[in-house]
Amino acid sequence: MEQALAQVAAPHAAATSFIGRKAELETALRVLAESRLLTVTGPSGVGKSRFAEKLAERMDRVHPSRAVRIDLRGPGGAGGLAASADPVAGHDRIEALREHDGLVVLDDADDVATARALAERVLAACPAAVVAVTSTTVLGIPGEHLLELRPFHVPPRAQAASRVVLEYDSVRLLVERIRLHDPGFAVATPQLVVLRDICAAADGLPATIELAAAATRVLSLETVRGALKSSDSIVDLLPGARRIAERAAATVAACDPLERRLLTVASLLREPIAMDCLASLAGPSGLDERSPGAGRGIAAAELIAAFCRLVDRSVLISEQDVDGAFRMLRAVRRAARADLDTAGETAAATVRIDRHLVELMETLAASPPGPAEVQLSRHLMNHRSSLKRLLTRYASDPESAGDSIRLIVNLRKRWSALGLIEEVQNWLEEAIKSRHQRDALTAEALRAEAYFSILGSDFRRSAELLAESLRMPGAAVDPSGLPTEVLEALVRIGELDVDGAEALLEEAVERARSSGNDTTLDEQMYFLTLVKVIRGDHSRAEQLFRSSIEVMRARGNRWGMAHALTVLSISLLNRGLDERAGETGREALLMMDSLGDRAGVPTCLRLLAALAHRRGDSAKAATLLAAAGRLHGSRTPARDTIGWGVEASIRRSLGAREFSRHSSRGRQLDRREMLALALDEGGAKDPAKPAELTRRESEIATLLVEGLSSAEIAARLVLSTRTVEGHIQRMLHKLQFRSRSQIAVWMSERLDAPGVRMLAS
Repeated sequence: MEQALAQVAAPHAAATSFIGRKAELETALRVLAESRLLTVTGPSGVGKSRFAEKLAERMDRVHPSRAVRIDLRGPGGAGGLAASADPVAGHDRIEALREHDGLVVLDDADDVATARALAERVLAACPAAVVAVTSTTVLGIPGEHLLELRPFHVPPRAQAASRVVLEYDSVRLLVERIRLHDPGFAVATPQLVVLRDICAAADGLPATIELAAAATRVLSLETVRGALKSSDSIVDLLPGARRIAERAAATVAACDPLERRLLTVASLLREPIAMDCLASLAGPSGLDERSPGAGRGIAAAELIAAFCRLVDRSVLISEQDVDGAFRMLRAVRRAARADLDTAGETAAATVRIDRHLVELMETLAASPPGPAEVQLSRHLMNHRSSLKRLLTRYASDPESAGDSIRLIVNLRKRWSALGLIEEVQNWLEEAIKSRHQRDALTAEALRAEAYFSILGSDFRRSAELLAESLRMPGAAVDPSGLPTEVLEALVRIGELDVDGAEALLEEAVERARSSGNDTTLDEQMYFLTLVKVIRGDHSRAEQLFRSSIEVMRARGNRWGMAHALTVLSISLLNRGLDERAGETGREALLMMDSLGDRAGVPTCLRLLAALAHRRGDSAKAATLLAAAGRLHGSRTPARDTIGWGVEASIRRSLGAREFSRHSSRGRQLDRREMLALALDEGGAKDPAKPAELTRRESEIATLLVEGLSSAEIAARLVLSTRTVEGHIQRMLHKLQFRSRSQIAVWMSERLDAPGVRMLAS
């Protein structure tokens, strides 16, 4: 600790620009306005030290007493600073800070014992100071507040060829750092995909992105991309990458046996994974006899505790858009995978994962609608990438192609929610080719492919597939599948034959009711409701909606209820019943989110964007529209085209620059911020939009930023102290804050926004 205290300094001025983290900075400032200890966590390379520098800079505006930084890496550390404050020693160093009333930053506090002891000493000895700690690990001190810095968002692959990618913080950072050594660098359209891929291969980590940018001095963008993706060449081609690889290897080596077991299993999974999923894969039934923990009956509680330790140390980092899901960075994945390869367990572990996925799909297909089915569906969604790998292999193998068809057909209603419609169509085509048989199973595959073609708006292809299925020998219809007339009706919707579609669906619903077979009745009623909305028969649509909801509720079909609510909301919006449309749309969004429906959530966001625009809040509309686009990429489901088309109208309303600004913000929102904005909970307010303060209130708020007391403000403005206090109380009420420090932090943020400083002056 004494060596660490030798590295006391004022935070140094950054040599390069600070990009992103605006929302995190505001959160940190608000926390430190109300409490004394904040730990900023995140994996190595995520930018914790740089964030702390910016935080200190911002705190100095509110408390101009000069922030103090203590580098806990010691004088030999790579990021150590030359002390610009007077050197002090031992206990006297803490005593020297006793009167300090600003920020103390404990930087690079990965030695938890040292950091915890030092933080406790500073908090006790410096009652007026606040402490911010940067660490990969939670300290576990009473009163500790946590702020996780995640890697930057990476543009979806579907947006890679669009210049929209340049608005993402990850790509902005890469381009700006390239321009440090190549000021004339201009992004050509073909380079957009490469830039996006570099950021994705860098896991969105600022340190790795900056490393990649530096490498472009001597390497092409394509070579850098290839090096980042290759475990063999990254160390050789990218200077500084060896340190990243060594740090990752050390992280894995420092894990206990159970933690390493979880990491090695996770290294085979290419997707974010929930704790229960990983624990089930690494549990007793999945352990090899040579594996750590085998033969002693590992309790679930032990695996959960090990998982939590990995999260606390930022070895597993939380996924931004999926609650309870975590992922590994590439460098850690490579190190853990090397452990698995060295032990010769990779093939056996892959077989266990495949077996787990097949059992999961079979169990889900046999499960009746209800809470258990929803839980199984979410479990399956967590394995999306592994599922793609498995079914790609199954469909191309003649021996397993039939199994792949059965799995796909039995889970027909789930693929849209998983966002795998295009992939499912490819698997079915491949499986049909692999089997090369004309039988009832091939007929079912063709019918399923026809259904998915409808969802993808390829109605001509759907009609061809449906006709071909009827020519197959023994083309019996699975009673749990959609009747032929329903598929024909959906094709007719696409062909704009609404009358024909309506007649077929009315007939199908009546037949299902009279036969007592309600297996697909709720789905048929949903499609009939959709047709009524298209026809403009909103009164009948709402009646059908109520009836279908009763059927769905009786069967526990929450998926159907969520989609029915969405259609009802569209109908209400088209009828001008905005209040009810908003209530219904928000209810649908909450249900879609709880189900993890990857297609349904963007649909609801677009609906609520249309409603916000109609109400005159085009800024919110643009933000929600961009958030929906990021979640779904560039592909828009067929049902999203029904009822409205507002993007052009929003763009005209805001103007190109404001539309771009709000869209950029929408693409950066994480899941919670997105939901808060969509649900009108106020959690994602635009930080650049000033509140409606009076001119006098703005003057007082600006002086609070300078750290003046009420008496000093009164003297500056020639007012009484009581008048100043009255204005401050009104601002607290207006802004819903609890302290004058919060006003100062809030106003400081606004003074950074274009045009606001002029407003306050």
